[in-house]
Amino acid sequence: MSLSSSIVPFSTATGVTQRENDLWSANLHKDYCVGAVPNGGYVASVMYQAVQSHIRNLALRQEIISAQLQYVNRTQIGEVTIAIEKVKIGLATSTFHATLTQGNDSSNSKARKCVLGYYVCLAPTTDSLTLTTGWKLLPPAPAIDLERAAKELDPNWSLEASRIQISHLASLGFVRAVEGAFESYYRRQPDRKGLEDSWIRLTSGERFTNSTLSLVVDAKPYVVEGWRPLPEGEKSEAEAVPFSRNDPFWYPTLVMNLDIKKILRQEGVEWLFIRTEARKIEQGRLDLQVTILDQEGDLVALSSHVNLVLSASRNLGARNVKEDKGRL
Repeated sequence: MSLSSSIVPFSTATGVTQRENDLWSANLHKDYCVGAVPNGGYVASVMYQAVQSHIRNLALRQEIISAQLQYVNRTQIGEVTIAIEKVKIGLATSTFHATLTQGNDSSNSKARKCVLGYYVCLAPTTDSLTLTTGWKLLPPAPAIDLERAAKELDPNWSLEASRIQISHLASLGFVRAVEGAFESYYRRQPDRKGLEDSWIRLTSGERFTNSTLSLVVDAKPYVVEGWRPLPEGEKSEAEAVPFSRNDPFWYPTLVMNLDIKKILRQEGVEWLFIRTEARKIEQGRLDLQVTILDQEGDLVALSSHVNLVLSASRNLGARNVKEDKGRL
């Protein structure tokens, strides 16, 4: 199946330019936004690219294996700056701190710190301890026939998510542009509410590499949508839901931790599996536990998030930096 997309390619959207020894710049693109705000995973991918480029400039033969990110202010479309600090440089492991800022760089107006991140890097080895743990994805996800799924003939997977009503939310004026980056197949009948499975590939025709994983782990934060009432006439569980069908939500990330378990091959892979689940959703806060597998069922990455559940109006409203000081 051929792919074509008008979305800015991921490699272009995450491109970085070195300005000084420890300073990089990039531009955040609207194609990777949720509403008016750049997707948190996309922003993390830009930071990953800056740190990885910095590592290469230092001639370190190490790969990023872990990232811990805190989103302290929301970003917006346009230029950002990433400052990178060497915390520790070692032969086997190194640690870097990155700060993404945005805003006026003049002496009269200080740039806003938006995202803070720690990155741990490791030199690949072939002689370190490896054990088989017997871990399996539980509950298991059914196999997918990608050719049949593309024709809507796979009994377990569909292009249309039965509970994640993205097109309906877009009709309410809350467009998740970042969805355009993916061709997605959703599990028709997830095991429970609060758990969603999907297979994705990039519509640009690019392949998934480790540099895309920050975007992937934040691609489907839709577990709350499992409770959204269905249209009248469609089967829905008789359960009281404290929000209406027409109340779109925004799920901004406060904290994201990424644990990369596998170095994907340099040419990349076409498809990745995503499981996103929440353990507790309470008082407008939810956790997201994300598991990424490749087509062979091998574990690629784990991620945990702390997210808020906010009205989409908080995302779409005109932003005044002075008035918003201290608010998300």
